[in-house]
Amino acid sequence: MACGWQATFRNVLGEVWMSEPVCAVFVYGTLMRGGSREGLWPRRPQRIERGKAQGVLYDLGPYPAMVEGDGQVGGELWEFAPADMAETLDRLDQIEGYVPGDPNSLYVRRIIRCQTESRATALAFCYFFAKLEALTGAHLVPPGPDGVARWKPLG
Repeated sequence: MACGWQATFRNVLGEVWMSEPVCAVFVYGTLMRGGSREGLWPRRPQRIERGKAQGVLYDLGPYPAMVEGDGQVGGELWEFAPADMAETLDRLDQIEGYVPGDPNSLYVRRIIRCQTESRATALAFCYFFAKLEALTGAHLVPPGPDGVARWKPLG
């Protein structure tokens, strides 16, 4: 059974040239294994693998904020059964303060391409911080020796 969500890619003429199912979520903060919100996932994943995605990471204290950018952000790819995706995304939307179409949402959910630790490329949903004005004065998480920024909570 394929996922109910598809990422559709179009060429410059607008013609569909590829469509892929999306049954994974890329997380980079409190929802990761060992994070303060790990226990809030509504369903068990089929697989979890470390990975990275393109973006820039900020430390907002109790949680991180990923925004678009040219850097690399480290996190985890959580893969789910197709039947579990709707409930998983509904719950994560609540956790992340995302309401589709609401300009006051704290985060926005997007489909991204990420690379797993095993060097596989995967499509995944990811939550990007939507309140860019709140990043003024926020601490930019620098990349490590491998060029990947990883959030580490204080304490």
